[in-house]
Amino acid sequence: MHCGIDFGTSNTTMAVKDAESSSLVILEGGKPTIPTALFFTERNRDILFGQSAVDAYLMGGEGRFMRSLKRALGTSLMDQSVSVNGARTDFATIIGRFLTHIKMTAEKNLDDELTDVTLGRPVHFQDNDQAADQRAEKQLYEIAENIGFKHVRFQFEPVAAALAHEKKITGEKLALVIDIGGGTSDFSVIRLNSTFKSGRDRAQDILANTGIRIGGNDCDKAVNLDAAMPLLGMNSSYGDKYLQIPHSIYYDLSEWVKVNWCYTPQNENWTRHMIREAHEPEKLRRLEKTLQDHLGHKILNKAEAIKIALSTETIVKADFGFLDHGLSVRMTQDRLDGLLKKILAPVQTMMLKTLNMAGVTASDIAVVVLTGGSTGLPIFQAWINAHFPHAEVSGEDRLGSVGLGLVL
Repeated sequence: MHCGIDFGTSNTTMAVKDAESSSLVILEGGKPTIPTALFFTERNRDILFGQSAVDAYLMGGEGRFMRSLKRALGTSLMDQSVSVNGARTDFATIIGRFLTHIKMTAEKNLDDELTDVTLGRPVHFQDNDQAADQRAEKQLYEIAENIGFKHVRFQFEPVAAALAHEKKITGEKLALVIDIGGGTSDFSVIRLNSTFKSGRDRAQDILANTGIRIGGNDCDKAVNLDAAMPLLGMNSSYGDKYLQIPHSIYYDLSEWVKVNWCYTPQNENWTRHMIREAHEPEKLRRLEKTLQDHLGHKILNKAEAIKIALSTETIVKADFGFLDHGLSVRMTQDRLDGLLKKILAPVQTMMLKTLNMAGVTASDIAVVVLTGGSTGLPIFQAWINAHFPHAEVSGEDRLGSVGLGLVL
């Protein structure tokens, strides 16, 4: 049986197709979407996946939490290993365990074996590095083969989203597909037509296709650095000369894929030294607690929650009492928008470049297809409405459309 897997930086979906229709597979808790996360429990030596992994970690379970695995593909992190329950484990093995869980869950629910897969991939795993991009696809291909898929193929994620949307249109329309995932932002200009037959070679219909390695995780990082890391001493000073505390550890604690590398004896020793020199030692004690209790992902989860809440609210107060009694942060939507403008500016530039590559203008676009959670941010929605005032904007299935398009 053939399936399509949208292995995302933040969330993962799978779709299957029979003779009549395609549909998403239930993967966890009655839902077709599962967070791309694992938690290696210390006590029972079990592995939890998805929301179960997130919940166990946030409830204070002892073990190793991992998320945003996709961002390691093609990077030097794939050549490194991390300590998991006392054993060194590489990223290929960890990604394989997650995808094996997805495959086995789906096969149990479908009562059928999955032998063929079309995997989604960003237009560029890495910016301006063709060798790293090819390496990332090869690594994912080998992982898929190693877990039991007999035939593996790839499709660009924005193209897959376009194919899913094509089932809903009438006639022929020129579409701009915008896919802002956790790790990358991808764009395609593609001709859609309700009369195109399944299996048609779509290369001639894709007028332009490009992307940039900026996504929702970068938004989380910006919020974390602005709102949370100052609670741990970022931007504070130390010593007789009032030097600024070095920023490197705060930047690593603000990237989902790097957090686990912060938990080292060297960093704990450095922090204890800084506490003695710091002018605000209570903040560095929170950093020490973060390192000792492995709270980096919990802090990042709070930053992500702030970002999501400010999609619908104007003011959010986030509780950081797990770091210090009564500690909290207040953030406004205006403050968030100021942070995100810097993050999204290159994304918007790349989007306009895609139109130029296709030889079209914004007024030629009849449909804007939005996929990926970050396309729901108010600041981005306003930008789309301003630049494509006459286009139909479709974003009703931001998390499932890529998976559905991949199986098509």
